[in-house]
Amino acid sequence: MSGVQSTAGDIGGDTQKLFASLAGNSVRILVVALVVASVAFALASMVTPRYQAETRLLIETREAASTGTEPAVSDRPIFDKDAVASQVEVISSADILKQVARDLGLAKLPEFDPSADMSLQSSLLILAGLKPDPLEIPAEERVLKAMRERLDVHQVERPRIVVIAFSSHDPKLAADVPNAVADAYLKVSRDAALAKDRGYLPADARIFTRAAVPAEPYFPKIIPIVSAAFVASLLVMAAGTLFRELFSARAMRPAPGARFAPVEQVAMPVVRDEPAEDQPLAETLTPEPATPEPALGVKPELTHAVERSSRPVRKLGEIGISRAAERLISSDANCAIFISPEGDEAAAIAVLVAREIADVGLRVLLLDLTVSGAASRPMLDGARYPGITNLLTAQAQFTDVIHADHYSGCHVIPVGTADPERAMRAVDRLPIILESLTTAYDIVVVECGPIDADGIRRLVGEGTEVVVSVIEPGEEVMVAAENLRVGGFPGLILVTPAGYERPSSPAHGRSAA
Repeated sequence: MSGVQSTAGDIGGDTQKLFASLAGNSVRILVVALVVASVAFALASMVTPRYQAETRLLIETREAASTGTEPAVSDRPIFDKDAVASQVEVISSADILKQVARDLGLAKLPEFDPSADMSLQSSLLILAGLKPDPLEIPAEERVLKAMRERLDVHQVERPRIVVIAFSSHDPKLAADVPNAVADAYLKVSRDAALAKDRGYLPADARIFTRAAVPAEPYFPKIIPIVSAAFVASLLVMAAGTLFRELFSARAMRPAPGARFAPVEQVAMPVVRDEPAEDQPLAETLTPEPATPEPALGVKPELTHAVERSSRPVRKLGEIGISRAAERLISSDANCAIFISPEGDEAAAIAVLVAREIADVGLRVLLLDLTVSGAASRPMLDGARYPGITNLLTAQAQFTDVIHADHYSGCHVIPVGTADPERAMRAVDRLPIILESLTTAYDIVVVECGPIDADGIRRLVGEGTEVVVSVIEPGEEVMVAAENLRVGGFPGLILVTPAGYERPSSPAHGRSAA
């Protein structure tokens, strides 16, 4: 017996539906983005602003004062990048920074002394030994460390320009410190040069641009932060919506050129023909024919259902398997909800109809919602596979729960192996799953077992036909049919396997079992 390929490669994504989901969720996406932007604005507004100012120095060579003998041009020292880099180290040296700290009285400011304004949380961490105690460090070193954290001295693209930048919560201090550092450096540099050689100064450093008091903080930049949060949240929400739509399979469709692999035909037992609709009821009461042995590959559940329906019974207007398949196809139904008032044995009728539709080349899937798995068992030879309960509990994806019928081109989602009680807690997802399946298949046959009108209401949508499976149309069937009609489903179809014959020859592309 040859198998059927999995549907994993037969289903593709519908790009149009994926992006249509963005339009459908645009309000939710926009609201979330606005909320995130508002939170970003609130947090940015709570941060203490920091101001930054910078002083620029121009460093160049300087010739000696007139001594009577002047060096040739080629002998003059040149301040290249390495020479300027050495001056950067001099500017940020501890001696200059300590001098500036003393001149400006930085040690008196809480910003430069962590021990001056210590929070309760920091005190507890220090007591627990999880944070070093700043009081163990000398006050001058604490100030020096805080200055280095806020000071940035670097060389720009032009080789002789050095930038001294400083940040502080106080805008005036942000300008005073770099200016003071540049005055101190100039003084130190000149003093050192004069002490070494009064006839020649190796460098001429002067302030190229003096730091001014900044009017706006450099951090936080509220508008860029809020804009970035808004755009990022839009992108995240859009991506999340697309992924949710994709994995929910609402945007799944049959892949172009997808075909069923050849499978074997089910050999059905020979039973009497279904009488014409205008044939008198009395003429249908014929002696029960001898029951033939089931052909190889036919499940006993299906054989028994056909045998029982061949007995002389009164009619309720039910139609046969072939006619039911034709009606579902001609009505362009995308879903057929089967109800079996007589229990598991009648669930075999849904299997017969699904296989009949598959035989004409349509893509068909049977979804088994019975408690016992009565519909899917004969299609999978009784084996247990992941199914609808696994999908509802998010333990599997669509490609994990769709299996091939062992006896036809039909596909099947069995009951599954997950905890039924846990699956029932996610039953609200069932209509979404069903909608996804009807997009991927020409028709989805859902076997619900013995259930009333209220039980199937959430599954019925546009293009759905309600079908009642009938083996012996007795009181049980009539009560169920009346309940459905009163419950809002007057156009239901009653189907019986009576008169259903196996094909005289295997369908095209199939082999008899």
